[in-house]
Amino acid sequence: MKIYMNSAYVDDDSIFVETFFNYMDLYIQRMTYKVNESISSIRCAEVEIARALRYEGEVNNGGHNQYINNLDGDQAEMAIALDGLTLLGAERQVKILREMVRWTKANPKEVYRMLSTDDYIKQPLLESLDDDFFSIPSELSVRQHAANWLRKNGNFVYVAEEQYEEIRQRLFTSGLVN
Repeated sequence: MKIYMNSAYVDDDSIFVETFFNYMDLYIQRMTYKVNESISSIRCAEVEIARALRYEGEVNNGGHNQYINNLDGDQAEMAIALDGLTLLGAERQVKILREMVRWTKANPKEVYRMLSTDDYIKQPLLESLDDDFFSIPSELSVRQHAANWLRKNGNFVYVAEEQYEEIRQRLFTSGLVN
């Protein structure tokens, strides 16, 4: 998939990955909500990586409990994130997410209970997975794996800031860039 990137962001891994994520998240939202495609029908390496980055962001923000809640327990999206982590070589995160998915499938009543309330429902296994996740060093973060993979394999078109903003606007309004 061709991805447009502001050329000013090339040298900073953090901004590079954040910009990629924002671009892909906007693309996914437009395709799934505006064009009415399923996330599975637009699936590609970049979508998988974006969903792996979402996994890391959700867990960093509120743990695995938040990730399950914000996905509404969506197993298809969890599987896409798992494939993204596998593609990136984020082995520790793969193991943790696999265990979380296994738990959600083995405990549908608990997942339903979590999704049916605004209250935080403590789940000891999820808290243990949070601890494992937070013990991963930053150089092995999903973001770092993504930066490395995208720089090596990504199909980027680098453009000036003004052109990039025009492209983002077209993506936002239509879901299409080309």
